[in-house]
Amino acid sequence: MKVKIWGSRGSIPASIKAASIRDKIFTAIDMAKNVPLIDENDINRFIDEKLPFHVHSTYGTNTSCVELSDRDDEYILLDAGSGLRDFGNDIMKKGMMNCRFHIFLSHLHWDHIHGFPFFTPCLSQRKSDRFLFFS
Repeated sequence: MKVKIWGSRGSIPASIKAASIRDKIFTAIDMAKNVPLIDENDINRFIDEKLPFHVHSTYGTNTSCVELSDRDDEYILLDAGSGLRDFGNDIMKKGMMNCRFHIFLSHLHWDHIHGFPFFTPCLSQRKSDRFLFFS
């Protein structure tokens, strides 16, 4: 079973600030000072293997949405917070148009449902039986 957290923040989603991005860039360049980065493979390897997660990525921006899956055509989603938008965009990018989604809503507070209007698989021309909601 694969578990991926698309959002875990409470109440209100928060974007990353420009100053934080600048700090990440500075840290990455500083860590790369003595590393020979000749081609794209070297750069990708450095990012993936040498930079800490908090430098090459981010966390804490989306509200509640957790993906559970053990197949490529069926997903269990716990809550539909703003993380649901990123999950939906990822599904669309992968071209996975015939998936089934089981969406469990823990409760109906705004931070647990406001990602749904931006859930792109729901906006595409699909059969309605691909979406099952539980609360």
